Amino acid sequence: MCLVAIAWQAHPRYPLVLVGNRDEFHQRPAVAAGWWPEADHVFGGRDLQAGGSWLGITRHGRVAVVTNNPLRPPGVNHTRSRGALVRDWLAGTGDAGTFLDAVEKDVGHYAGFSLLVGTLDAGLDGFITPAGSLAARWRVPAGITVLSNSPREAPWPKVGWLEQVLENYLGRPLPTTGPDSEELLALVARRMPVAEPDADTPVARARVTPFVTGADYGTRAATLILADAFGGWRCIERRFGPGGVPAGESQARHSR
Repeated sequence: MCLVAIAWQAHPRYPLVLVGNRDEFHQRPAVAAGWWPEADHVFGGRDLQAGGSWLGITRHGRVAVVTNNPLRPPGVNHTRSRGALVRDWLAGTGDAGTFLDAVEKDVGHYAGFSLLVGTLDAGLDGFITPAGSLAARWRVPAGITVLSNSPREAPWPKVGWLEQVLENYLGRPLPTTGPDSEELLALVARRMPVAEPDADTPVARARVTPFVTGADYGTRAATLILADAFGGWRCIERRFGPGGVPAGESQARHSR
């Protein structure tokens, strides 16, 4: 997941709105979002190359998402999959503090990442490595938080853009049926730059373009999680192939 916005307690009727894109090599094998056979209370996609997942939610309201952090690329000591962190949180039963204690103890085994774990009842906690000038662990505040592959202290232009457009959307009167999933997914479906790239390279263009198209690397999935004040939620995953061609959709709902 390379661009994800988390609106936590930013709307009185919808305590969690999460929308984002997973950018990855198209050849990397993965399973579309669904209920996991080995843990049928978990809904999310699964990576088949290294195991784990990039984003998911459970019937009990456990949520996790991870993005990579290229400031610390994979090295010889980084033997564990970052996606396993998402998998282990979703399939587990412990609290976020204990879970992140274990992550912090073993952090040397992972390449750089930004991780959010938590529950719809207790809130979300973040962990970032390397941390730069920011604390490695932090509590997700009320409002909108956006993660990407850029450092949190020096975000890419599309990070600030997504934060602003999501804030604008949630700040306007919503219909009684709630936020429109098409309008929310359209925010991360934008294929035009939100600012001028600082160079004419694919990486520079990706920093200013929410939806990344490419023959080899690009946006593989766009995901929306919308949770209501009663603990129920809806999750939509839209998948894309090379060049941003639509490649399928999965949905799930859960009510408490």
